[in-house]
Amino acid sequence: MPRNNQGSKGPRGTGTTVVASPPVIPALPIPVAGVAGSQPGGAGALKSFGIGSLEKEIEQNPDRFRIIDIELTEIVDSPINPKHRQELDEDRLSDILPSVREFGVISPILVCERAELIKNSPQLDSDTEQGHYVILAGHRRRAASTLADLEAIPAIVRNEYATARALAQIFLVENSGRLQLTELEEAEGFKRLYDDGLSYQEIVDTVGGSVKSKSQVSRRISLLKLTPLGKELLNTRQITADGALTVLAELPDDESRDRALTAATTGDIDERPSLKAAVKQEVRRLSEIAETKALREQIQQTGLPEIDPKEHWGDDGWQHRLATDEEIDSARAEKNLAGVAIVDGALQYFSVDLAPAVKAAVAESEAASDSGESDEIESDNSTAGASKTKSGKKEPAPVDLEQQRIVQERRQAHHDSAAKRKQACQKIVADYSTFKDNQRHALIEILTDGVLAGGVDKAVLRRSEVAQWTGASVATEFDLGEVISSDRPQASRLALAATLASIEAQAADERYLGGRPWPPVVVRYITRLVELGYHSLSPYEEDKLQNL
Repeated sequence: MPRNNQGSKGPRGTGTTVVASPPVIPALPIPVAGVAGSQPGGAGALKSFGIGSLEKEIEQNPDRFRIIDIELTEIVDSPINPKHRQELDEDRLSDILPSVREFGVISPILVCERAELIKNSPQLDSDTEQGHYVILAGHRRRAASTLADLEAIPAIVRNEYATARALAQIFLVENSGRLQLTELEEAEGFKRLYDDGLSYQEIVDTVGGSVKSKSQVSRRISLLKLTPLGKELLNTRQITADGALTVLAELPDDESRDRALTAATTGDIDERPSLKAAVKQEVRRLSEIAETKALREQIQQTGLPEIDPKEHWGDDGWQHRLATDEEIDSARAEKNLAGVAIVDGALQYFSVDLAPAVKAAVAESEAASDSGESDEIESDNSTAGASKTKSGKKEPAPVDLEQQRIVQERRQAHHDSAAKRKQACQKIVADYSTFKDNQRHALIEILTDGVLAGGVDKAVLRRSEVAQWTGASVATEFDLGEVISSDRPQASRLALAATLASIEAQAADERYLGGRPWPPVVVRYITRLVELGYHSLSPYEEDKLQNL
């Protein structure tokens, strides 16, 4: 193979004289006819004949190219090539190193002049090491030459590739098949081409190979939004690219993303949640934070103080907790509200006096005691019966506070669960425009169950919930019924809201507070809310459904 210098290069110590040759820009190989962008520097240059095709052309027709020997010390790495790709590794080069040591490099590498590269792409100046030439293709041959202790390597100068865009293209095309680029390395290559003005489709057309679609390019570039922790976990294969994209899509900020990634990759491997589960946990945590913030804003609107029931009443706070809207309205009218607290993710109102249910239990106990009064005087040796006061009346039988607490907490759980379900219903109504298309079968089932739950007559009685959930102004039950039965565009949305409200009213009825099971239509309704992803069962609901 000819050289454009007076001597040939060989291993150090051979006595061969190194003669520097001036760079000569050889003619381009003939581009593929009819391929757009096949002119030098164009976006389609690599696509039209490619580095691989160019090297094959050099091998088959070496006389067409001017090959020069360049000292290895004059060749620097491409600024596009990741640092770890530049490390010398004998094991990785074991297939070519023995041959290079014995015969030298037969097939020349491709380089461009550093000065030309910086002139065309000034932004690369600080990232490019000092040297006369920048390697384009043949990194493994150059690395093997260094390990073989050679002084120089045969090369062809190709300044038409002396641009940031071309370097990125070469990196993606040459390395994707040989070095198995990581997802992040591909992403960085795509991003460079995108920043250089190529569209996603042009990147696909330019790179080709395993790059099949615009969405593939878009997803890869999205990976660059990962935190340093996320990138490290992806590079070390502790998470997959799909998992990383899920983290990016589901979580809004770096802090929450790192929290999920840490939960899924640290600690005992048998006790770690999956990445999907860790993301869901973090989504719930963020949702709870947002809900708590919204609840505190609601507290401010009530004009009541936020209180800590335990500080006010110790373990007896439950005795002051109001369970229903009617109890709250009554306490407000009597100016008997002590304040509001956030309990189990919901606002709970507390009265200064005992809650009505507790008062009723005490009154019932006293009435039972009063009905057992007797004028008889107990004999001195009597050990049975209720104790007497000095007036001869029996003392009231003590109220079973523990039992009353259990009843009150169950009653509260019943109403708390209903409040959560109402929030789920409101979300369904808010999603109506997409819900009716994506969940058409569920919409039909809900409307059908609404008939079983009481029909339109009961549905129209839920006017207040419908107005709240839909934002529609419905002055009377008649107005609501008229709209639902009409062909107005909002009729079907209002019908859904009225149906959900009707079934929920049945589920929240205190007839089902004790051991009485929910009817099948209510069970289907609650189960459907969960299956659709709008509601999570409370312990109270789980208990009732398990005992059916």
